[in-house]
Order: sequence, then C-alpha cells, then structure tokens
Amino acid sequence: MINKQIIFSALKNPKFSFALIAVLGICWNQYSDAGSADVSSEKSGNATISTPVKEASLNNITLSETAEKRLGISTARVERRSISKTRIYSGEVIIPSDKALMIQAPFTGTVTSIGKFGRPGATVRKGQAILELTPMLAPETKTNLEISLTDMKGQISNAETQVNITRIALNRAQKLLEDKAGSLRNVQEAQAAHDQANDTLSALKQRQQLIIRSLANQGTKTIIAAPENGIVTALNFQTGQVVSAGAILFVVSNQSKAWIRTAVPVGDIDQMLSHDSAVVQNFSNQKSPQFVALPITAPPSSVLNTLTVDVYHELNNASSAFTPGQRVSVELKMKGQAMFDIIPWSSVIFDIYGNTWVYEKTAAKTYNRKRVMLNHVIGADAALEQGPQQGKDIVDQGAQELFALETGYSK
Repeated sequence: MINKQIIFSALKNPKFSFALIAVLGICWNQYSDAGSADVSSEKSGNATISTPVKEASLNNITLSETAEKRLGISTARVERRSISKTRIYSGEVIIPSDKALMIQAPFTGTVTSIGKFGRPGATVRKGQAILELTPMLAPETKTNLEISLTDMKGQISNAETQVNITRIALNRAQKLLEDKAGSLRNVQEAQAAHDQANDTLSALKQRQQLIIRSLANQGTKTIIAAPENGIVTALNFQTGQVVSAGAILFVVSNQSKAWIRTAVPVGDIDQMLSHDSAVVQNFSNQKSPQFVALPITAPPSSVLNTLTVDVYHELNNASSAFTPGQRVSVELKMKGQAMFDIIPWSSVIFDIYGNTWVYEKTAAKTYNRKRVMLNHVIGADAALEQGPQQGKDIVDQGAQELFALETGYSK
C-alpha cells in the first residue's frame, strides 16, 4: 500500500499533477468515442427495416377468387339521399289497465284446491281452471235460512187455502152468470182474485226452492277459471283460505297488446311527428328485430323533475317479445328532412369495444376495414355521421365473415 504522505507530496509537485491530468483526459476521450460509435451503430440497426408496412394497409384483406365465392361476398354502393329526421329515446313497456282482468269471488267460500296454473307468472288460456271454491254459510245465515224455510211452509199452506177459496168463488160466479142470476163483473173480479192467489203461491214455492238449494249446495265445489288468455300477475289467496264475496282472487293480464311509454323532453314535443309510428327495439342489442308501434291516445302524464312528457304507442306483442317493465329503444320521427350517406345495416359490424366498422372494396378482391359513426338506423338502412363517401363500394353480405377472417376466428 502506498503511503499517503508520498501521494500528498507528489500532488504538491506541479509537473506531476499536470501529467496526471493529461493522462486522465486521454482516457476519457477514448471512452467517449467508443460509446458514441456503439450508440450510432445501435440506432442505425433499429432504423433499418427491410419491408416497411404502412398503417393504412394493416386492415387490408386480399382474397382469392375461390375464397370470395365461398364467403359469399357482395357489395353495395354508398348512396346519399334525403331521409326523415329521427331521434331515439328510452321507453318502457307497460300493460294497459283495461287488459288486466281482476277476478272476484262470486260468494263467500273456502279455497279448497289450486290448479297447476294457480301461480304468479303462469301463462293461461281462456277456460283453464285456476282454483276451486267451496261455498260456506255462516252459522247465523244457516239458522236464518232454516227458520225462513219453516215459515215458508206455513205461508205456502195459507196460500194454497187461499187458492182453493178463490177457485170456489170463481166457480160460483160463473154458475150464477150461466143461470143469468149474476153479472160478468162478478166473474171478472173472482177470476182476478184467483189469479192473484195462484201468483202468490208460485212466488212462495220459488223462494222455498231457493232456500232448499242454498242449504243443499253447501259444500259443492265451484271451479273458477281464467276469463281470457294471458299471464297470472297476482294471486291473493292460499289453499284453505276463506274469502268473502267480492274479494279479488287473482289478476290475469292479457299481454298480446303492449303499450310503450316514452319520456320525451318538452323541447322536442313541437318537433315530433306525433301521428307517425315509432320503431321499437331491444335496448341492449342494436341488431335485434324491430317492431312498429302505432300512436294511441292515453291519459296525459309528465315528470316535472326531468321536464319530460309521456308519449304512448301500442304494438302487437303476441310473440311475447317484450315483458312489462322492460326498457326499450324508441325511434320517433321528427319534422324535416336531412341528407345522409346511406349504407345497408347488414354491412355494419361491431368489435368487442362497441366500435362500428365497414369493409370498403378498394380493388379487385381487396377489402379495407374502415371505422364509421352511425347517426341512426331506419329499417334495413343505416345513416352515416362519418365514414366512406358517396359512390364507394361497401360489403353488405359477408362482412362478419371478413371480420372473422381478419381477427383469426374463421373456420
């Protein structure tokens, strides 16, 4: 180890210090040149690309003639034309109040059994049994009926006696008239009294039969059936439960017709064509089937907090495509026309992020995927906000197959 005093004494010598600094400078220059050469060589290597690819050609697909036929590729030309303005709002499916039938108990009784359709959500047809109801008489009612039946027997006996008396009087009056000792008026009065006695007897016998049937029918089951086709939306009883006459047993909703309630901002009401039909679609799937709903007159309603007015339409829901309470997309027509580039709705594809694309034919058997922005969809056509211009050829059949081929999901 070198003594520290020797090093300090050497540094105090000016000649030695100058020589040391010169040596260090030469070493630093050589190291810097070597590092610069390495960096320059490395940069030169990264910048050298043998087959550069342009970004615009990344989405290009070139097919052979056989592949194009096998995929069934066909194209349509972008057209620019004037179409009606539309706006899309959120709507709700509701069931009209007159389509919800409330079934009431015809008499006081006990629910003895429930059919297989006696559950909420069950789909029923007209005439299908929902429950069996057994009539039940209260003890006081039964006692009163028995007392009335006993009294009725005495009243019937008196009425029969009265009928016999009036018959005798009628026969006497008729005999006197034949012997020319009486008058026609006496015969008519006797006939009226006899008829009245017969009517009284007949009414008493009918009342007697009603009381007898009421007492005899106690315990006879009565089937309560669905009055219309629909869905059981409410069930207000259980087996063994006693229900009073007039109580609501269940509710059947006929959902063959559905109402669509759409909340429209008050500022859009004047711009809306209120007498035109609306296009209703599943809210979460833009490729789902579209249904036409017709405008109807319904009780006016609005929401103050959101400054919206409810607009009602009716659609045919025989296929049960929509359920009560479901949120749907409602496309309403507005006043005026607008120019748009129109492409077939079948040509639009969606990626996993929800972006919309189309394939434009740029050359023979060559297709380029391009991003588009949709304004709205009308039937089988889609109006573009941004995308290929008028006159471009767009793939309208086979776009999904091209996308699968490009992303590696083709067979």
